[in-house]
Amino acid sequence: MSSTEVTQKYFTLPDGAKLAYDVFGEEHLNKRETLPIILIGGVSSTKVDWDRLIPHVSKKRTVLIFDHRGIGSSTYSTPANDDKLTIESLSRDIVALIESFGWKDVDILGLSMGGLLLQQMLLLHRHPTNPTVLPFHVHHAILTATFASSIPPEYIPKPLPKIAATPGQPLTKEQKKELARPLLETSLGPKWVAATENQERFNFWWENSIVNREATQIGGLMNFSFVEELKQIDPRTDILVIHGIEDAVVPFSSAEEILRACPQARLVSLGSKRGQVPTYAFGHIWYEYFEIGVWMGVLESFLDNEYESVGARL
Repeated sequence: MSSTEVTQKYFTLPDGAKLAYDVFGEEHLNKRETLPIILIGGVSSTKVDWDRLIPHVSKKRTVLIFDHRGIGSSTYSTPANDDKLTIESLSRDIVALIESFGWKDVDILGLSMGGLLLQQMLLLHRHPTNPTVLPFHVHHAILTATFASSIPPEYIPKPLPKIAATPGQPLTKEQKKELARPLLETSLGPKWVAATENQERFNFWWENSIVNREATQIGGLMNFSFVEELKQIDPRTDILVIHGIEDAVVPFSSAEEILRACPQARLVSLGSKRGQVPTYAFGHIWYEYFEIGVWMGVLESFLDNEYESVGARL
Protein backbone atom coordinates (compact mmCIF):
# COMPACT_ATOMS: atom_id res chain seq x y z
CA MET A 1 0.00 0.00 0.00
CA SER A 2 1.30 3.46 -0.87
CA SER A 3 0.45 6.72 0.81
CA THR A 4 -0.71 7.95 -2.59
CA GLU A 5 -3.57 5.42 -2.63
CA VAL A 6 -5.68 7.08 0.05
CA THR A 7 -7.82 10.21 0.08
CA GLN A 8 -5.69 13.06 1.37
CA LYS A 9 -6.52 14.32 4.87
CA TYR A 10 -5.50 17.65 6.40
CA PHE A 11 -5.09 19.01 9.90
CA THR A 12 -5.39 22.78 10.26
CA LEU A 13 -2.94 24.31 12.72
CA PRO A 14 -3.94 27.32 14.89
CA ASP A 15 -2.27 29.78 12.51
CA GLY A 16 -4.05 28.36 9.46
CA ALA A 17 -1.28 26.21 8.02
CA LYS A 18 -2.47 22.77 6.91
CA LEU A 19 -0.57 19.54 7.49
CA ALA A 20 -1.31 16.74 5.04
CA TYR A 21 -1.36 13.36 6.78
CA ASP A 22 -2.28 9.73 6.27
CA VAL A 23 -3.14 7.06 8.83
CA PHE A 24 -2.65 3.37 8.13
CA GLY A 25 -3.65 0.34 10.19
CA GLU A 26 -6.46 2.10 12.04
CA GLU A 27 -7.93 -1.30 12.88
CA HIS A 28 -5.14 -1.71 15.45
CA LEU A 29 -6.02 1.40 17.46
CA ASN A 30 -7.90 -0.43 20.19
CA LYS A 31 -5.40 -3.24 20.61
CA ARG A 32 -3.74 -3.05 24.00
CA GLU A 33 -0.55 -4.75 22.86
CA THR A 34 0.50 -2.07 20.34
CA LEU A 35 0.61 1.72 20.29
CA PRO A 36 0.22 4.12 17.36
CA ILE A 37 3.58 5.03 15.84
CA ILE A 38 4.34 8.38 14.23
CA LEU A 39 7.02 8.55 11.52
CA ILE A 40 8.76 11.93 11.26
CA GLY A 41 10.73 12.49 8.07
CA GLY A 42 13.46 14.96 7.27
CA VAL A 43 12.37 18.52 6.69
CA SER A 44 12.56 18.16 2.90
CA SER A 45 11.02 14.68 2.81
CA THR A 46 7.41 13.80 2.04
CA LYS A 47 4.98 11.07 3.02
CA VAL A 48 5.77 8.93 0.01
CA ASP A 49 9.31 8.44 1.32
CA TRP A 50 7.95 5.89 3.82
CA ASP A 51 6.45 3.63 1.16
CA ARG A 52 8.81 0.70 1.84
CA LEU A 53 7.99 0.61 5.56
CA ILE A 54 4.27 1.42 5.68
CA PRO A 55 2.83 -1.89 4.35
CA HIS A 56 4.82 -3.86 6.91
CA VAL A 57 4.60 -1.64 9.99
CA SER A 58 0.84 -1.15 9.55
CA LYS A 59 0.18 -4.90 9.65
CA LYS A 60 0.49 -4.78 13.42
CA ARG A 61 0.09 -1.16 14.52
CA THR A 62 -1.48 2.15 13.54
CA VAL A 63 0.92 4.42 11.63
CA LEU A 64 0.71 8.20 11.18
CA ILE A 65 2.75 9.92 8.47
CA PHE A 66 2.59 13.55 7.37
CA ASP A 67 4.24 16.30 5.37
CA HIS A 68 5.92 19.10 7.31
CA ARG A 69 4.59 22.63 6.98
CA GLY A 70 5.20 23.97 3.47
CA ILE A 71 6.40 20.65 2.03
CA GLY A 72 4.61 18.18 -0.23
CA SER A 73 0.85 18.53 0.19
CA SER A 74 1.09 20.67 3.34
CA THR A 75 0.76 24.44 3.25
CA TYR A 76 2.18 27.51 4.92
CA SER A 77 -0.05 29.80 6.95
CA THR A 78 0.22 32.76 4.55
CA PRO A 79 -0.24 33.19 0.78
CA ALA A 80 3.32 34.54 0.65
CA ASN A 81 4.66 31.26 2.08
CA ASP A 82 6.88 33.26 4.41
CA ASP A 83 6.34 31.45 7.72
CA LYS A 84 9.36 31.60 10.01
CA LEU A 85 10.42 27.98 10.41
CA THR A 86 12.51 26.77 13.32
CA ILE A 87 13.26 23.44 14.93
CA GLU A 88 10.92 24.41 17.74
CA SER A 89 8.05 25.59 15.54
CA LEU A 90 8.09 22.45 13.42
CA SER A 91 8.18 20.25 16.52
CA ARG A 92 5.18 22.08 17.96
CA ASP A 93 3.33 21.47 14.68
CA ILE A 94 3.85 17.75 15.24
CA VAL A 95 2.67 17.90 18.85
CA ALA A 96 -0.54 19.63 17.74
CA LEU A 97 -1.13 17.04 15.02
CA ILE A 98 -0.72 14.09 17.38
CA GLU A 99 -2.87 15.75 20.04
CA SER A 100 -5.69 16.15 17.51
CA PHE A 101 -6.15 12.37 17.47
CA GLY A 102 -6.59 12.19 21.23
CA TRP A 103 -3.87 9.56 21.56
CA LYS A 104 -2.40 9.45 25.06
CA ASP A 105 0.29 6.83 24.47
CA VAL A 106 2.44 6.69 21.35
CA ASP A 107 5.73 5.55 19.84
CA ILE A 108 7.68 7.89 17.52
CA LEU A 109 10.41 7.36 14.92
CA GLY A 110 12.40 10.27 13.51
CA LEU A 111 14.67 10.15 10.46
CA SER A 112 17.46 12.69 9.92
CA MET A 113 16.08 16.10 10.86
CA GLY A 114 12.93 14.27 11.93
CA GLY A 115 15.03 12.78 14.72
CA LEU A 116 16.12 16.27 15.71
CA LEU A 117 12.49 17.37 15.86
CA LEU A 118 11.69 14.32 17.99
CA GLN A 119 14.42 15.31 20.45
CA GLN A 120 12.99 18.83 20.61
CA MET A 121 9.53 17.40 21.34
CA LEU A 122 10.91 15.29 24.18
CA LEU A 123 12.60 18.38 25.63
CA LEU A 124 9.74 20.89 25.33
CA HIS A 125 9.04 20.50 29.03
CA ARG A 126 12.49 22.07 29.59
CA HIS A 127 11.94 25.03 27.25
CA PRO A 128 13.38 28.17 28.90
CA THR A 129 10.49 30.53 28.04
CA ASN A 130 7.55 28.36 26.97
CA PRO A 131 7.80 25.00 28.74
CA THR A 132 5.23 22.56 27.43
CA VAL A 133 4.27 19.20 28.87
CA LEU A 134 3.39 16.85 26.03
CA PRO A 135 -0.31 15.88 26.00
CA PHE A 136 0.74 12.27 25.37
CA HIS A 137 3.43 9.91 26.64
CA VAL A 138 6.13 8.73 24.25
CA HIS A 139 6.92 5.15 25.25
CA HIS A 140 9.53 4.46 22.56
CA ALA A 141 11.59 6.98 20.59
CA ILE A 142 13.65 5.77 17.62
CA LEU A 143 16.35 8.21 16.52
CA THR A 144 17.60 7.28 13.07
CA ALA A 145 20.39 8.86 11.02
CA THR A 146 20.11 11.98 13.13
CA PHE A 147 22.08 14.38 15.29
CA ALA A 148 21.86 16.32 18.56
CA SER A 149 24.18 19.21 17.71
CA SER A 150 25.31 21.06 14.61
CA ILE A 151 26.82 18.66 12.12
CA PRO A 152 30.35 19.29 10.78
CA PRO A 153 30.53 21.92 8.00
CA GLU A 154 31.59 19.36 5.41
CA TYR A 155 28.24 17.58 5.86
CA ILE A 156 26.08 20.69 5.47
CA PRO A 157 24.24 20.63 2.12
CA LYS A 158 25.94 22.80 -0.47
CA PRO A 159 23.90 25.37 -2.42
CA LEU A 160 22.30 23.75 -5.43
CA PRO A 161 24.08 24.36 -8.74
CA LYS A 162 22.43 26.69 -11.21
CA ILE A 163 20.64 25.20 -14.19
CA ALA A 164 19.77 27.51 -17.03
CA ALA A 165 16.04 27.74 -17.53
CA THR A 166 14.34 28.94 -20.67
CA PRO A 167 14.08 32.74 -20.37
CA GLY A 168 10.76 33.66 -18.82
CA GLN A 169 9.96 30.03 -17.96
CA PRO A 170 10.28 28.11 -14.67
CA LEU A 171 12.53 25.08 -14.43
CA THR A 172 11.06 21.96 -15.96
CA LYS A 173 10.46 18.82 -13.91
CA GLU A 174 13.48 17.17 -15.53
CA GLN A 175 15.69 20.14 -14.65
CA LYS A 176 14.48 20.00 -11.05
CA LYS A 177 15.23 16.28 -10.94
CA GLU A 178 18.77 16.91 -12.11
CA LEU A 179 19.19 19.42 -9.30
CA ALA A 180 17.96 16.87 -6.76
CA ARG A 181 20.04 13.94 -7.98
CA PRO A 182 23.38 14.66 -6.21
CA LEU A 183 21.83 14.91 -2.74
CA LEU A 184 19.65 11.86 -3.41
CA GLU A 185 22.69 9.81 -4.41
CA THR A 186 24.47 10.95 -1.25
CA SER A 187 21.46 10.00 0.88
CA LEU A 188 21.12 6.53 -0.61
CA GLY A 189 24.88 5.93 -0.73
CA PRO A 190 27.17 5.43 -3.76
CA LYS A 191 27.44 1.65 -3.32
CA TRP A 192 23.67 1.29 -3.08
CA VAL A 193 23.11 3.53 -6.11
CA ALA A 194 25.65 1.58 -8.18
CA ALA A 195 23.99 -1.78 -7.50
CA THR A 196 21.95 -2.93 -10.51
CA GLU A 197 19.26 -4.48 -8.33
CA ASN A 198 18.50 -1.06 -6.79
CA GLN A 199 17.83 0.83 -10.02
CA GLU A 200 14.05 0.53 -9.84
CA ARG A 201 14.06 1.84 -6.30
CA PHE A 202 16.45 4.64 -7.24
CA ASN A 203 14.14 5.71 -10.05
CA PHE A 204 11.23 5.75 -7.59
CA TRP A 205 13.15 8.04 -5.24
CA TRP A 206 14.36 10.23 -8.08
CA GLU A 207 10.84 10.66 -9.46
CA ASN A 208 9.66 11.80 -6.03
CA SER A 209 12.71 13.88 -5.13
CA ILE A 210 11.46 17.33 -6.12
CA VAL A 211 10.76 19.50 -3.08
CA ASN A 212 10.36 23.22 -2.62
CA ARG A 213 12.50 23.79 0.43
CA GLU A 214 16.06 23.00 1.45
CA ALA A 215 17.05 21.95 4.97
CA THR A 216 19.21 25.05 5.31
CA GLN A 217 16.06 27.20 5.25
CA ILE A 218 15.15 26.08 8.77
CA GLY A 219 16.16 28.72 11.29
CA GLY A 220 18.68 27.74 13.97
CA LEU A 221 19.78 24.58 12.19
CA MET A 222 23.43 25.52 11.92
CA ASN A 223 23.99 26.62 15.51
CA PHE A 224 22.33 24.54 18.21
CA SER A 225 22.93 21.70 20.63
CA PHE A 226 20.65 19.43 22.63
CA VAL A 227 23.56 17.38 23.95
CA GLU A 228 23.55 18.74 27.50
CA GLU A 229 19.76 18.45 27.70
CA LEU A 230 19.33 14.86 26.52
CA LYS A 231 19.72 13.57 30.06
CA GLN A 232 16.53 15.51 30.89
CA ILE A 233 14.35 13.35 28.63
CA ASP A 234 11.72 11.45 30.59
CA PRO A 235 13.50 8.27 31.76
CA ARG A 236 10.33 6.30 31.04
CA THR A 237 10.92 6.86 27.32
CA ASP A 238 13.08 4.11 25.85
CA ILE A 239 15.35 5.27 23.03
CA LEU A 240 16.85 3.28 20.17
CA VAL A 241 19.49 4.72 17.84
CA ILE A 242 19.82 3.48 14.24
CA HIS A 243 22.76 4.88 12.29
CA GLY A 244 25.02 3.49 9.57
CA ILE A 245 28.75 4.06 9.26
CA GLU A 246 28.27 4.72 5.53
CA ASP A 247 25.90 7.63 6.18
CA ALA A 248 27.31 10.48 4.09
CA VAL A 249 24.66 12.99 5.21
CA VAL A 250 25.01 12.74 9.00
CA PRO A 251 28.27 11.28 10.36
CA PHE A 252 28.22 8.23 12.63
CA SER A 253 29.92 10.38 15.26
CA SER A 254 26.56 12.13 15.69
CA ALA A 255 25.03 8.85 16.85
CA GLU A 256 27.94 8.30 19.22
CA GLU A 257 27.35 11.76 20.69
CA ILE A 258 23.69 10.94 21.38
CA LEU A 259 24.59 7.61 22.95
CA ARG A 260 27.11 9.23 25.29
CA ALA A 261 24.75 12.03 26.31
CA CYS A 262 21.44 10.18 26.73
CA PRO A 263 21.36 7.60 29.55
CA GLN A 264 18.55 5.47 28.14
CA ALA A 265 19.68 5.50 24.50
CA ARG A 266 20.98 2.28 22.98
CA LEU A 267 22.39 1.47 19.56
CA VAL A 268 20.82 -1.26 17.47
CA SER A 269 23.10 -4.24 17.90
CA LEU A 270 24.97 -6.40 15.42
CA GLY A 271 24.13 -10.04 14.87
CA SER A 272 21.93 -12.52 13.10
CA LYS A 273 19.09 -12.63 15.63
CA ARG A 274 15.72 -11.02 15.14
CA GLY A 275 16.11 -7.41 16.21
CA GLN A 276 19.72 -7.08 15.08
CA VAL A 277 21.40 -5.81 11.92
CA PRO A 278 24.04 -7.85 10.05
CA THR A 279 26.36 -4.86 9.65
CA TYR A 280 26.54 -1.13 10.29
CA ALA A 281 27.55 -0.62 6.65
CA PHE A 282 24.41 1.19 5.53
CA GLY A 283 23.63 4.73 4.45
CA HIS A 284 21.40 7.62 5.46
CA ILE A 285 18.14 6.14 4.15
CA TRP A 286 18.73 3.04 6.24
CA TYR A 287 15.54 1.14 5.45
CA GLU A 288 16.52 0.80 1.78
CA TYR A 289 19.30 -1.55 2.92
CA PHE A 290 18.90 -5.27 3.71
CA GLU A 291 15.72 -7.31 3.42
CA ILE A 292 12.77 -5.45 4.90
CA GLY A 293 12.37 -8.27 7.42
CA VAL A 294 15.62 -7.20 9.08
CA TRP A 295 14.23 -3.77 9.84
CA MET A 296 10.85 -5.07 10.87
CA GLY A 297 12.62 -7.33 13.34
CA VAL A 298 14.53 -4.35 14.73
CA LEU A 299 11.45 -2.14 15.04
CA GLU A 300 9.10 -4.76 16.42
CA SER A 301 11.63 -6.14 18.90
CA PHE A 302 12.22 -2.68 20.30
CA LEU A 303 8.58 -1.60 20.31
CA ASP A 304 7.55 -4.91 21.90
CA ASN A 305 10.21 -4.53 24.62
CA GLU A 306 12.21 -7.57 23.55
CA TYR A 307 15.48 -6.08 24.71
CA GLU A 308 17.59 -9.23 24.83
CA SER A 309 18.40 -8.93 21.12
CA VAL A 310 18.17 -5.18 20.60
CA GLY A 311 20.43 -2.44 21.79
CA ALA A 312 23.96 -1.91 22.92
CA ARG A 313 25.42 0.89 24.99
CA LEU A 314 28.71 2.41 23.85
